[in-house]
Amino acid sequence: MILDIDVGNSRIKWRVGATRGFYPRGEVANFPAGVAPNRIRVSSVSTPAFDATLAKSLRELYGVAPEFETIADGSYPVSRPLFFYVKKAHVGVIPGTEAFLKEFTSERAWGPDGYLVDKGLIPMPDEEREKLRKDAVGLANNVMM
Repeated sequence: MILDIDVGNSRIKWRVGATRGFYPRGEVANFPAGVAPNRIRVSSVSTPAFDATLAKSLRELYGVAPEFETIADGSYPVSRPLFFYVKKAHVGVIPGTEAFLKEFTSERAWGPDGYLVDKGLIPMPDEEREKLRKDAVGLANNVMM
């Protein structure tokens, strides 16, 4: 079951399956009892106060806080890896494909101290990151990350 949450300026809309609803801003803690989705998607223009309330609610629901360490080690049950695919046939046809792969897989971008970490990316372990970087830059067949 997927829970969709759309945080707007004045209210919070949610949907679980065909069931829909909304709360005026500030009442997010009153989410329906008994809902325990296995995935959550959040679209937000939220404030730090809302982020804190959402994190508290998720911690209560799953028993684990959605923090860098718990997402990285897999103990936060709703975390999922980021996937994207690049077709080798697109290289040389779609402008910028090679440059994008090289930049995205550079240590300055996706490494432990990379600028994507500042945007919320949880870096992979070193060995996995290096293998995928070599596959991407070397255009090993189709690239899946």
